[in-house]
Amino acid sequence: SANYVVPLSSGNVTFNAAYQTQSTTRFDLQGRLEQKPYALVNGSIYWNAASGLRVGLFAKNLLNEKYSNYYIEQAFGDYYTAAMPRTWGVEIGYEF
Repeated sequence: SANYVVPLSSGNVTFNAAYQTQSTTRFDLQGRLEQKPYALVNGSIYWNAASGLRVGLFAKNLLNEKYSNYYIEQAFGDYYTAAMPRTWGVEIGYEF
């Protein structure tokens, strides 16, 4: 990941970009349940005021990769939990 901070008279603006990659993951000993390789790209822009106020925009999974958090192997069927798709939002906070 990388951060870039731009100082302002009213605080600063922080830009962040993050990249993560995962190779093939096997969830059972036979290799039947496997997660294909994937890459995640996240980013954010935050304004941090000198008063402690923080306002920002963020985006996660910008490439909208489809992958699972985990698999469970069972006798009557296998289960998995899909990871979050592309998400974005606004965050407002205050640091005391």
